[in-house]
Amino acid sequence: PAPAESAPTAQPAGAGAPATAAAAPLDRDELYEDFMRRMRRDILEQREQLGDL
Repeated sequence: PAPAESAPTAQPAGAGAPATAAAAPLDRDELYEDFMRRMRRDILEQREQLGDL
């Protein structure tokens, strides 16, 4: 049998962030804008792949 992986394959999202960034309050508006920006980009990419655009 193949050996099991001993090291994790993915790090938590904030693993490389400095401690000061973790202490900063969350800006919900900025998080929402970032989410929407990524969502629009992904949808545009999918539509281009499907030939809609």
